[in-house]
Amino acid sequence: NVQELTTQIVRPSVDAIQEFKIATNPYSAENGRSPGSLVTVTTKSGANALHGLAYEYLRNKIFDANDFFTNRVGRPRPKHVQNQFGGQIGGPVVKNKAFFFFNYEGTRIRRGRFYQANVPTVEERIGDFSLATATKYNIKADTVSSGCSSSSPCTGFLPMVDKVGDCVGAGNPFPGNQIPAGCIDPIAAKILALVPPPNFTPTSGALNIGNFINVRNLQDDSNNYIGRFDWSPTNSDTVWVRYTNVQRFRFVPGTFGGILDGTSSSANGRLTMNGQGASIGWNHIFTPRLVNEFRIGWGRNWSHGVQDPFGQNTLAGFGIQGVPDDPLFSGGIPRIAVSGRGGTQSNTTLSIGG
Repeated sequence: NVQELTTQIVRPSVDAIQEFKIATNPYSAENGRSPGSLVTVTTKSGANALHGLAYEYLRNKIFDANDFFTNRVGRPRPKHVQNQFGGQIGGPVVKNKAFFFFNYEGTRIRRGRFYQANVPTVEERIGDFSLATATKYNIKADTVSSGCSSSSPCTGFLPMVDKVGDCVGAGNPFPGNQIPAGCIDPIAAKILALVPPPNFTPTSGALNIGNFINVRNLQDDSNNYIGRFDWSPTNSDTVWVRYTNVQRFRFVPGTFGGILDGTSSSANGRLTMNGQGASIGWNHIFTPRLVNEFRIGWGRNWSHGVQDPFGQNTLAGFGIQGVPDDPLFSGGIPRIAVSGRGGTQSNTTLSIGG
């Protein structure tokens, strides 16, 4: 699912590329019968004259417009700093015989990511759901003008039901959609305390959704090294050796930070992606009509990714037992889902959950 992060062993800097070729079907016999395209990249090499360059690419929020979603809710431009810098040098070791080339490129990215989520309201955090329906559907309780009546009040559309039976009896709704404090599970209360309170009121005033906004900083750092040595011992022989090393670290934050984000997706969390490649080539001319070309290469791709909660076994502190505490499995809290419920009243259809 995250192929752009891990499937390429090395990705050479654009400034280190001498030329590239793209081949499509039908391939020549040496390239097999794989579908898709084949990209061949040739890196630069040294020459008799010493040469080099240095560069810096800068991007920050001074030059950028605000993000659409951030701007829509009246928030300032999130952080966006991108530095892409590097340099290269190449030249002779022995004139007309041996040459060297080295290239380095570094990338440092800090970019704000906009998140919008639903969190319990202040009233809901203490078990008061008396306004939940009216807030979500912009209707006033027990008023005919809003489609409610004394026989079918709005607060009766989706009542909170005592399924356990410890408070008002199993299957019975809580009076006024308010859960008594003594009926709130202590473990659930501890987990709920991790959830931040709402910090945004929808401008429409109609739907109490998306009431939490957070902008967190993504980090993406990489270092790219390429070294090459070319040698021509005779007029009939050309030998070259190349080594490439790419080191990349990426942190993609979740909505809240810490254990509350759970494992999220495979793209989130702290990812370390290292790639190494080495190759050796030797061309020998026997006659003007007979040339031998030898190539050998080695590649290694190593990646490692963990989410923020990795290693934080907080379940014991919540009183949840029987969950594996091995570092390979621990971290965060179990996924909690609210089952769906729906109903039809007059000409209105209401649904909640999924």
